[in-house]
Amino acid sequence: TKTDMVLSVFDFPNPNQTAEERAVTVGPLQRLFLMNSRFMIDCAKALVGRLQHEAPDGDAARIARAYQLLYARPPTNEEAALGLEFLKGDAQAWPD
Repeated sequence: TKTDMVLSVFDFPNPNQTAEERAVTVGPLQRLFLMNSRFMIDCAKALVGRLQHEAPDGDAARIARAYQLLYARPPTNEEAALGLEFLKGDAQAWPD
């Protein structure tokens, strides 16, 4: 059985072999995959649509809703500030 390319980027072990533990790495290939994957881009756009529908009151409300959906908690003050700084009122920045 050949391992799926997407899974191999994230260190999925070969299912034909045994291993005591899974190697854990975070590297540039993982970041590049997430930034350029059509699937991930489509997911990001779908999330933005949901946030616009569920939190129509602006960026701060959308950031708070995104954290609740993605992390099951509100953003810290620092996280909210970083999000607002990244967006700077640019609706086109949301999928990024």
